[in-house]
Amino acid sequence: MALDDGAPLHWRSLGQGPKNALALHCSLGHGGTWRALLPALGDDLTIEAPDMPGHGRSPAYDGVSSTGELVLSAVLQKITEPVHVIGHSFGALCGLRVAQLRPDLVSSLTLYEPVLYAACRDRNRAVFDQDVRRIEEVNDLARQGQSTAAAKLFLSDWGDGQAWDALPDKARDGFAARIPFIAGSHDYVVRDVPDIFGKLESISAPSTIVFGERSPRIMREVCSEVAERIPVAQLVALPEADHMGAISHPEIFATHIKRTLDRA
Repeated sequence: MALDDGAPLHWRSLGQGPKNALALHCSLGHGGTWRALLPALGDDLTIEAPDMPGHGRSPAYDGVSSTGELVLSAVLQKITEPVHVIGHSFGALCGLRVAQLRPDLVSSLTLYEPVLYAACRDRNRAVFDQDVRRIEEVNDLARQGQSTAAAKLFLSDWGDGQAWDALPDKARDGFAARIPFIAGSHDYVVRDVPDIFGKLESISAPSTIVFGERSPRIMREVCSEVAERIPVAQLVALPEADHMGAISHPEIFATHIKRTLDRA
């Protein structure tokens, strides 16, 4: 894969397979989390995985810019040849945007719970309103300087089930430091400023949309709607998995990645 060395984000290259992939991690994560997929993927893929702004080894997030636009700009600077796109949560949402803007560069999509709240707005307004209020509470705490409380609240819905107090101090401090990224994602996640939802029918790449059966209800609604609107999409539920299923269940998720590659 040809890369632009001038791109500002830190990138990791994982695997040495013949097929090229782009992997976009979730908010508060980092590109290195995709290493868990490698044993199950075997020698299929070479994965290029960025650390989003303020995550991993990338430069700090400025606290103002649209995080989606920052990620999109960095990705489109990097990719010059078609790739199989893998995404988790906010990274999956950005993957949808890449497929809409540059279909020529996307061979397939395997996305775990893209957080496209707009897909739930008309499908189940009560669930949409409830989750919007919850994420706005997180952002209000962050704006008030209560970043630790904001991170704790956010992870109670979107974490891996670990109790906040059981996390190491370094992990808690890191989550709190990255929490402004959530507010910076609001224009993509809640407001859908790029109209990702309205353009789902334009996606032509073979797609698999995956959700965890233990995830927040909004994810089942969003993933179902997204899969219905993408012409060549399949919907898959992971039993016993929550929102972090792409990381906690790497063998199963990798199976669905490989099946998507076969379809492509």
